[in-house]
Amino acid sequence: MLQLRFINNLGLSSNEKAVLEALLGLKMARNVSVIARTAKVPRMTAYDILKKFEQRKIVKKVASGKRNLWMYNRSISLNSSSSS
Repeated sequence: MLQLRFINNLGLSSNEKAVLEALLGLKMARNVSVIARTAKVPRMTAYDILKKFEQRKIVKKVASGKRNLWMYNRSISLNSSSSS
């Protein structure tokens, strides 16, 4: 799978890879607890990773009532390479 090969080449830690793969596997935005459970990482670790990914524009935070939901930023593509 091309996405998995691309993820492996990003130089992410094992926890970061797990969180990104969990986000890609979820069909809709989810709260950090669901993402952490899916990725099998501690909730606070997942939250820190999601904040880091948000700064890098990999994920988006979506307000839903009093909760924040997280989702993969589908406006970027893991399959395309950037050219400068």
